[in-house]
Amino acid sequence: MTYRPEYELTFIPGASGEVGKTELFAVDIATGSPAEEPQNFRNRKSYFTLLVDGLAYSKPAYSLAALAAAPVKQPLTVSLFETTDRMLAGFEEVRVKDQADHVTEERQIAVEFAPDGEVSAVLACDKIGAFPSPTCSLHEQLGLFSSKITFLRSELFRIKAIRDKAWRFAFCLLE
Repeated sequence: MTYRPEYELTFIPGASGEVGKTELFAVDIATGSPAEEPQNFRNRKSYFTLLVDGLAYSKPAYSLAALAAAPVKQPLTVSLFETTDRMLAGFEEVRVKDQADHVTEERQIAVEFAPDGEVSAVLACDKIGAFPSPTCSLHEQLGLFSSKITFLRSELFRIKAIRDKAWRFAFCLLE
């Protein structure tokens, strides 16, 4: 993987001591350009953060058990969660087997399926009222990158624009 030199990306050592390729960016929702990150997360209405990992491919479904605070079984198959027939911003809400009770009370978890039936994206949103500034995180593959896109729940209505800007930004990182 080759990164564009103007981004001067630094590499963060992984748990095993090897050099990883994980980077965090703040991206303006309107323009898709790098944003100045405010000091206080609550003021983050005009941008989202994009965490990209270019070292290892991990399917979005692998995030599902961790988000549900359930025992991690990788790869997480469809048999380990059930759909609820409720939608969240175009994603189908799910309940993971052995999901922690506090997660049910505090978070909504939803998935998007690829045409082959695999989980292509996982959306986790704090429930309104559970936290002072509820957020959402979207876990999906952006080309060569595994990604986590985080934004305020109040911006959930803009998820299509956020995804589009995240895709464009991730592809701009490569030469």
